[in-house]
Amino acid sequence: VLYASLVRSVHHNELVDLDLAKAVLDVAATNDDLLADSSILAVDRLCAVTREHVTVALSGDGADEILAGYSTYPATYLARAWRTVPSPLRDLARRGVERLPPSTERYNPRDFALRFLRGAERGAGHDFASWRIYLDDDDKRALVRHGRLPDGRAIERYADAMASSGTLLKRMLVADLTHYLPNDMLVKVDRASMRHGLEVRVPFLDPDFVTLALSLPSSLLLGPTAEKKRIIRRHVEKRVSKETARRKKRGFNVPVGEALKGPLFDVLLDAIRSEPFRSDGPIDVDAVERRARAHRNGEVDAGFALYAILALALWWRTFLRR
Repeated sequence: VLYASLVRSVHHNELVDLDLAKAVLDVAATNDDLLADSSILAVDRLCAVTREHVTVALSGDGADEILAGYSTYPATYLARAWRTVPSPLRDLARRGVERLPPSTERYNPRDFALRFLRGAERGAGHDFASWRIYLDDDDKRALVRHGRLPDGRAIERYADAMASSGTLLKRMLVADLTHYLPNDMLVKVDRASMRHGLEVRVPFLDPDFVTLALSLPSSLLLGPTAEKKRIIRRHVEKRVSKETARRKKRGFNVPVGEALKGPLFDVLLDAIRSEPFRSDGPIDVDAVERRARAHRNGEVDAGFALYAILALALWWRTFLRR
């Protein structure tokens, strides 16, 4: 409401109860991309509500990728330092975290720590790229049919994008700007908005602004205490309030890990058992069912992998059956 008064816009609040099972099936019916980002479910609902008021909307997409808004950036600096710790101690830390009970809590510390520790072992470039992995190597060996394993070049291309010159931060921004943003963020918003006849514009991706942002010193983007979007936070402090500028980032990811223990469990089983996916798909359906039951019982946290497989199976059923 404070920001709405500053820019003289009309502010609307709406509390929504998202039926995840219905949302997953609705989005899958029109999403012809292999997109396993669960936040499309929330963005789709937001676009539906927004379209009730306007036909054109502005989005903040691109700001994180050019102004250093992701926690993966300071985490990659930390990974570089972590690799100087003796290997036995790093292994001990990883095994210790693995012993913690699995959790489907949104942004849970165990998941973040494991992704960090395992990614750090991949080495420079791959440590950063590994944050975008939905199925790790162990998942692929366990869940993908023999002889159907992907070549792994996707993660290599992501890491290769960091081979350009510049500071470590600038190289990470370029990688996200050329891979994560166009292949996930913008696709997600485009598909969700077009489902509801809403045009979404991205002012942060104005070419002149992108050029300006990438020309700024890294110290203005990422602070010494891992403060993200440093320059824009200073601006918001002056124009809006310190309280607003210091708010933590709140992503759009929905709790699919928890939902896969409930309403999405049956949706997953129905999707992977359907033909032609069961017979022709690249996934070992029996292995996925075992993993899904272990997840439901709290034995493992396989939310990322199971949702990615669900997205693949629904896409297969929707578009390859025709």
